[in-house]
Amino acid sequence: MYIPTTQLSQGGLWNTYTPSWTSTGTQPAVVDGTLLGNYTQIGGLIVAKVSLTIGASTTFGTGSYSMSLPVAEDSTVGFSAGPGIAFDSNPGVVYIVHWRAAALLSNASPIATLSPSVPFTWASGDQLQLTITYKTT
Repeated sequence: MYIPTTQLSQGGLWNTYTPSWTSTGTQPAVVDGTLLGNYTQIGGLIVAKVSLTIGASTTFGTGSYSMSLPVAEDSTVGFSAGPGIAFDSNPGVVYIVHWRAAALLSNASPIATLSPSVPFTWASGDQLQLTITYKTT
């Protein structure tokens, strides 16, 4: 498919942002872990990626987790969702998760929101990798 160079010049560069990892209860804290965010905007389309690596002093809070978006979502289109993985470093198991604009969901049975014990009990070395594509206003 041919894409005119004018379309390429209207966006597509990756920008960094600082995501907020929040909870419906006591707030988690990254402390010595890492939380990185990147996004690109092409017109009204946003593609965002978040990477969280748990450190030895990371605290997990209570309640259900969510991750902030870099740019406000267009609320007239319903909700957006994107794929992700949660990696339990010990025993080395990968879980499929979904980043919904308002929550992080696990494919655990039944589907549940991510929390200190879903989809596993989080510990040092565990990782969360998320991607979402959505429309902005």
